[in-house]
Amino acid sequence: MSAYGETYDADKKRRPAGAAFDAGAYEFSSGLPPIVNSGTDKTVTLPSSTISLTAVAYDPDGTIVAYSWTKQSGPAVTMSGANTITLSASNLLAGTYLFRLTATDNTATSAFDEVSVTVNSATVTTPTVAKVLYRVNAGGDVIAATPINWSADTQTAKSGYLGLSQANYTCGTSAWPGTGNTTGAPDAIFGPNRYNSARLSMGPMLWNFPLTSGTYEVRLFFAETPYAGGVKTVGARVFSVAMEGNTVLTNYDIYGSVGMGAAKKVFQVTVADGVLNINFIPVIGNPQINGIEIISQGGGSLPGARTNIVTGDTEPSPASAITIDAYPNPFQETLNVAFESEQPIVAVSLVDLSGRELYRETQNNVSLLTLDLSAVSIPNGIYILVVRPSGQQFSQRVMKR
Repeated sequence: MSAYGETYDADKKRRPAGAAFDAGAYEFSSGLPPIVNSGTDKTVTLPSSTISLTAVAYDPDGTIVAYSWTKQSGPAVTMSGANTITLSASNLLAGTYLFRLTATDNTATSAFDEVSVTVNSATVTTPTVAKVLYRVNAGGDVIAATPINWSADTQTAKSGYLGLSQANYTCGTSAWPGTGNTTGAPDAIFGPNRYNSARLSMGPMLWNFPLTSGTYEVRLFFAETPYAGGVKTVGARVFSVAMEGNTVLTNYDIYGSVGMGAAKKVFQVTVADGVLNINFIPVIGNPQINGIEIISQGGGSLPGARTNIVTGDTEPSPASAITIDAYPNPFQETLNVAFESEQPIVAVSLVDLSGRELYRETQNNVSLLTLDLSAVSIPNGIYILVVRPSGQQFSQRVMKR
């Protein structure tokens, strides 16, 4: 064996001096092929169109002298680093690729391994189409617009979405003299306005918009006017706004915010009880609103027949139903329920959000019910008022505080 220069066998054990070496193939380790592992299969999703593949290769009896990446199958691709251990594949297309890495050692012996890359098509997300459901020109006449008009709300014909119990006060003119209207709403809504001068006795100014359960974008529009009823002093008119029992705008001062300009405030609101309640809460002076716009988001829409979230009963469409109003909201010890006309029989229940009935009362031949809840231990929080006049059924979210 000395002619071969070998002093150890293939197990790396030294042969005893003078012993004969077996010249069989077992004793020779030279000429073994490289060991190649091109990695685990990969998956990418468009628009991601680039991937990096890093392999592992070594030669048990020598050294690797060459690498070669090739595409065995799949769509077109741009490859860089094809002669290195790491391949960069770019401009990938949807489909399945098979890449092969071949490694060659110093004895010109080669071996390969393959890796699969799956490229998924881009996920197509259908955008939610926003739809204008309500527009109210608070305190003013109808304004023609696309996709729907701004509905009227005047003293002679106040909006049907304004609470029945609300005092009927409007002011201003359709000719708005202000500047700086970047809200996207027409100038004409910023002249007239709806306000609540009976704030001490009536509480907040309440608006109720029938809607199916869902998420909505509510846009409120404000502007001061130089005419009677407007203010030109910071701090003269300050109010807050609550939606669905949650305060969304605190201590808002129109003049202090935009002077004689126009303002738009946008809120995301989730409705679960079939009615979107908007309360304008006085702090200093009279709360005021010039325009209200409600946009569908997350699948919400105008109701046809709607289902009471507590009882599961189907309620009639608001377009043909009896109109009711509950106030003050929030309430403390008493809660009033008003109707457009006298009802021969009315049943009223107050239910918590778990469906447990806390209070029930039935009266005959009434247009206004006053619920005295002082004797009922009701913690502060949000409740569902269920009203059943003349065989119909309605629900409204109310807050105790």
